[in-house]
Amino acid sequence: MRNLLARLAITCEGRWVGRLRDTKTPLRQAIREFVTVYSRPRKVSWKDDEVVLDRFATFLGPNAHLQDVDRRILEQFQLHLLSQGISKARVHRYIAAIKCFFNRFIDWQKIQVNPCRGIKLYPETPRTHWLEAGQIAQLIDSCSVRLKPVVQIALLTGLRLGDILRLAWSRIDFEQRIIRIMQGKTQTPLLLPISDALAEVLQAIPREMDSPNVFHQRGRSVRRFGWVRTDFGKATMAAGLMGTRFHDLRHTAATQLRRLGRDLQVVQQLLGHKTIRTTMRYSHVHPTELRDAVNKLGEKIMPKEPRHFTRSSLNSI
Repeated sequence: MRNLLARLAITCEGRWVGRLRDTKTPLRQAIREFVTVYSRPRKVSWKDDEVVLDRFATFLGPNAHLQDVDRRILEQFQLHLLSQGISKARVHRYIAAIKCFFNRFIDWQKIQVNPCRGIKLYPETPRTHWLEAGQIAQLIDSCSVRLKPVVQIALLTGLRLGDILRLAWSRIDFEQRIIRIMQGKTQTPLLLPISDALAEVLQAIPREMDSPNVFHQRGRSVRRFGWVRTDFGKATMAAGLMGTRFHDLRHTAATQLRRLGRDLQVVQQLLGHKTIRTTMRYSHVHPTELRDAVNKLGEKIMPKEPRHFTRSSLNSI
């Protein structure tokens, strides 16, 4: 009787959900709860979670329940994404978001096991694309008037596109030559020195009183997937750089800094990376650098000119 009364009490308080195997939570309802309670208050990328989970729910259909999802269904979803032309790296991001989703419902005692457990990830080929000096010049020359300063700032700072488009005049201190921003992806502060070239680009941008942002459209913030994306596609095509993504400009900045002899820790701080390992993925080595390195090693180990007299050379004197 005491146990029954205790169960009735927690039922009235809304804490009793019954035995897990008897619980059936509509997947769409679970997604709304996850986004509202967990993702939106805690994650900068909550909209990405919403897109991923909506696509997952659409794949399963309107009658799907949280407790019915198993590993086989998720592996079918992986294959479905690949058939839609989504890259393996992107599929991995989808699975990571879904794994986080199910982990929360384990914490909330709605399920017992994460169906993502044991799923094998596809092997990835890391992207190593950056621009050389001539390609940089071609790209800048091919940019539209409104795109050109966006590209120049990306190349001069290595900032992400989202951080550039959110850049506010109040964050730019021309006297101390510092830009103070809060990185959108990591929500960590970044102090970025202003070079002479960057100051020239920023000061050439018309400043309008109706918008606090450096880049805006009729006073509103510029979206990443609006005219910036369209203009950048046209610029890369005109420059003969098809396949180049805007994020490759961040790789370009890191690679050019390293080739100027800058320490990886310097590059790490300028890009706002938390670890050197991430920075190493951005600062690439050109094949000509490798060839030059082994040639210098060969000259060091086996010099063409003798560095000391041999016995035969002494006898000939």
